[in-house]
Amino acid sequence: MTYEERIAQTAKRKCDKLYISELIAAAFALTAFLPYLIFKNISFLVFSAICFSYCSFAETAILFIEKKARKHINRRLKILNKSLERTVRRFPQDELFLEKRKFEREYKFLEKK
Repeated sequence: MTYEERIAQTAKRKCDKLYISELIAAAFALTAFLPYLIFKNISFLVFSAICFSYCSFAETAILFIEKKARKHINRRLKILNKSLERTVRRFPQDELFLEKRKFEREYKFLEKK
């Protein structure tokens, strides 16, 4: 596993945990809204609003983590590409083809689906 794959995997794991907590908060917010409708107690509505605000904060954190991970991966790949370009100039063409295939196989996970 490459360093870039580890970065992407760690970001995905963090985002998954935040998604789960966001779903739980949304469920609490929706279930707290029902007692407000029945009992007309404002505290249920306040609790529901707090849970909805947590959902928006969690979504913002998820977007920040994904953006930061993408930025870090892109920066590292740019450095690797420059290094590879410098190395390629000195390679014979048959070895260059093999290296290119190996590189494409190794970083295939970054391609958009």
